[in-house]
Amino acid sequence: MPLSTCSNFTKIPRMQRFCIMAACSLLWMQSAYALDAGEVYVLSGDRISIAQKAYCLADIQAPAIGQTCQRANGRNFDCGHISKTALMDLTAVAKVHCKAIQETTSCTIAKCSADGFDLSRNMIHTGLAPGVDHQFNDVQERAKSKTYGLWKVSFDLPSVSRKTE
Repeated sequence: MPLSTCSNFTKIPRMQRFCIMAACSLLWMQSAYALDAGEVYVLSGDRISIAQKAYCLADIQAPAIGQTCQRANGRNFDCGHISKTALMDLTAVAKVHCKAIQETTSCTIAKCSADGFDLSRNMIHTGLAPGVDHQFNDVQERAKSKTYGLWKVSFDLPSVSRKTE
């Protein structure tokens, strides 16, 4: 951009510059989130669908639907279903945005947020989806120490459980 254009921009009154920058920001945000227009469907504890496009939440691996966990009293339950329900709670009546990171054959791995809150981080915080990298180690360690969600029951990590199926 020529320097003369920049110097002309500074001659525009401050309020008009602010409005121009705000409008440009909104246009940028709208294009960045164009894929996620529509109703959110929760497919599992780490997968959602928006506008018929499947997104896998980055950095977590929730238990699969049907994966069995065991309470201290010996009672088994479907922890994949519990994890799915938690994600449903986090996305209910929220504006969900997803930013694609990587395309795969089964889904688009994405960073998704609900009303500005990172869904992966929140699933780890509730203890209903273990993290798969070190980005949220502090959050996961806190959930473990407070025995939130899966950390209060006996379960196989989802990656281990899926290998044995």
